[in-house]
Amino acid sequence: MTRPVQIPETAVPRLAPTQKVRSRSVSPLALLLSGLLFVGCKSAPSTGSSWMASVVIPETTSSQIRVTAVEVFQIHGYQVKSMTTSEVVFEKPGSGMENVLYGTLSSGVWTRVKVRVRDHGLDARLLECNAYRVENHDDRALETERKLYKSSPYQKLLEEVKGRLHR
Repeated sequence: MTRPVQIPETAVPRLAPTQKVRSRSVSPLALLLSGLLFVGCKSAPSTGSSWMASVVIPETTSSQIRVTAVEVFQIHGYQVKSMTTSEVVFEKPGSGMENVLYGTLSSGVWTRVKVRVRDHGLDARLLECNAYRVENHDDRALETERKLYKSSPYQKLLEEVKGRLHR
């Protein structure tokens, strides 16, 4: 049988009557930051695509997807720059703020979106896109494309294409 261990009173620190016990509290900022760490950004469901935005569209032909993509992008102010059987390139002038930030006196900034359709499994297609800021749009020698990384507006456009095809 073991005996309880007795700790001498001098080993336990005592607080003076005026001292307060400090509790360890978490600051609101720390809570917010940890919440953001766990919540993070909402990303699109994984489609296996390395492009900035993508959706899988089942039971639809590539041709139907291209036609619907043209309709959706045109509704949102884009013009068709070029079209092949696998890719459609859309463009639209940049906003006033984009022109102030990235434009020049001689040429404004444009947004270019390259949309591609490819097979994805037995009876599905993958619709994917990359977006670019185009500087010196009107000058072929000086034109530069800079890839954009904010995918949400383009993901919404692709979701709209998918939604129109599967009403």
